[in-house]
Amino acid sequence: MSEAVRRAVGKANPGTAEYRAALREAMYQTTELAGVQAIYNFKPGNPYGADERARVIVQWQSGRFKLVQ
Repeated sequence: MSEAVRRAVGKANPGTAEYRAALREAMYQTTELAGVQAIYNFKPGNPYGADERARVIVQWQSGRFKLVQ
């Protein structure tokens, strides 16, 4: 995300509506950003950026979590 911030700062001053718009646009251009909980691809309609790869289903079996495929 720091790369998106650098791109936005070059277009407008932080704290302004123009900066927020530039930051949003820079975030939408960011793809396959590896995070702790997911791989992020921000785009309109998906403001959190996490896709189906971030979702898992687990069951509690015999005192342990088991990944359900």
